[in-house]
Amino acid sequence: MAAVGTELTNSQASVILWDLKATRLPVLEYVESHSDDVTDLSFHPANPSIVLSGSTDGLVNLYDTATTDEDDALIHVFNHGSSIAHAGFLSEQELYALSSDENFSICETGDVKPDGDYGSTHAFGDLRPQLLCDAQSLDLVPLRKQTRWSLDTLNALHLPGAHGDAIVRSICFNDDHSTVFTAGEDGLIKAWRLPAEADRNISTKEAGNISKNRKKPGSPEEVERARFKPY
Repeated sequence: MAAVGTELTNSQASVILWDLKATRLPVLEYVESHSDDVTDLSFHPANPSIVLSGSTDGLVNLYDTATTDEDDALIHVFNHGSSIAHAGFLSEQELYALSSDENFSICETGDVKPDGDYGSTHAFGDLRPQLLCDAQSLDLVPLRKQTRWSLDTLNALHLPGAHGDAIVRSICFNDDHSTVFTAGEDGLIKAWRLPAEADRNISTKEAGNISKNRKKPGSPEEVERARFKPY
């Protein structure tokens, strides 16, 4: 199954799904659930019939694509309150939303079925003052959950210099080679090797999740060795 979201055209923004074995016509089309451009789509990590969509109308929707009627297929609506830039699943029962003004939230979805119980929402607010964003560096901050989700700024990984004043548009982790790739508006793709003391099991689903037992550098020489170095 392939999912596509459209821009708002003639007062309609659609989520369209195709069967990859028969692509001549879409198998499903949801046209009433969003009132502005669809900006992100994601399939549920355990149930591929569940599709998530985010939109600049501020809504994150969950659909059960096993149901053709749109009203019945729409099983969950999370109102983030501002234009969605990115949205997706953190786990089978949790989704996240990041707005274009950098407001971040996590919502518990319960059993993601029409009669499922919906849990609480954790609103982080604007991430920029919390993460002390610097235009000349890029920090990878672990998002961890104990009793609740939190940003582990003490174990952030620093990419000094990053892409200078240019905005970083994409980040990709290569777990097998302990490497982080970044792409910026300066037209460059950079590769950064993880420091030797970092946990080698870094995951694309745990954006920069580094072991809590990582030894913290002490001397200036150790600090320098612990930094990311592009190659």
